[in-house]
Amino acid sequence: MKKESVTTNHYWKDVFQDSLPQYGLLGHQISYSLSPHIHQFVMDSLGIHGIYKLLDVPPHEFDEFMEDRRTLGMKGLNITKPYKWLTAKKLGSEVPVNTIFGNQQTTNTDCIGFIKVLDNYSISTQELKQLIVFGGGGFAYSIMKFMRDHHPHLDITCITRKKIQDLEGVSNLIMDQGRELSDLDKEKPSVILHATSSNEPFTPLEQYFSSLSTFKNAVFIDSNYGSKRTKIFELLTQQMQCIDGLTLLIEQARESQRLWWKKTLETQTIIQHLKDINQ
Repeated sequence: MKKESVTTNHYWKDVFQDSLPQYGLLGHQISYSLSPHIHQFVMDSLGIHGIYKLLDVPPHEFDEFMEDRRTLGMKGLNITKPYKWLTAKKLGSEVPVNTIFGNQQTTNTDCIGFIKVLDNYSISTQELKQLIVFGGGGFAYSIMKFMRDHHPHLDITCITRKKIQDLEGVSNLIMDQGRELSDLDKEKPSVILHATSSNEPFTPLEQYFSSLSTFKNAVFIDSNYGSKRTKIFELLTQQMQCIDGLTLLIEQARESQRLWWKKTLETQTIIQHLKDINQ
């Protein structure tokens, strides 16, 4: 399957012309996403009948999309920017939603994907003492809430342009030329998570390089991957271990597949497939 045939941004009203069981990614301006490559490859490999498409929905059509009977008939749906919180509100969830399965059941696989990445890179959540998150959207909120609830020993700091939705136990610092990092403990085992998309005005984060490079025992995780990785990712590779968002994306996808089909493929098998199609 050629890359362009999988990742084409499909206007959502045209998608349902296909007779195959429908799966997809709901978002806006998401043509860069590798989700169709991942899910279609797994479906084809496991003999699952269906098709996975990018569903580009303009903001003014979000309500129409969510209420359309054809949307309600989809077998599985992932949600990305800017619709995680809007989907949560629409379907009565108290946390951002990134996956719909079954009979309009909702969940968020961001947290499980994040924990899997830590496990894959032998980062112990018990030894981890500090989590620093850049960004205040649905992805950032989900990770911080999960880590606060399941790892209460962690010091969690969120650095944003504006105040995040109230999250007790999380320090919310407003972005101000990097000065807000000066009071954080640079010696603690830390994960620094960049949780905004690379085309948001929050980035680039180069202004934080001098501050971030002083952390002595830290891992930097960028939620972006490939050409969408932020420049600070490359700058920090000489200072600390840096992990881009590809493994995170794959682990989120694998958890969705378990919900939809009760089975998936190994992470490395999917990574190898993505390498093969980019050669």
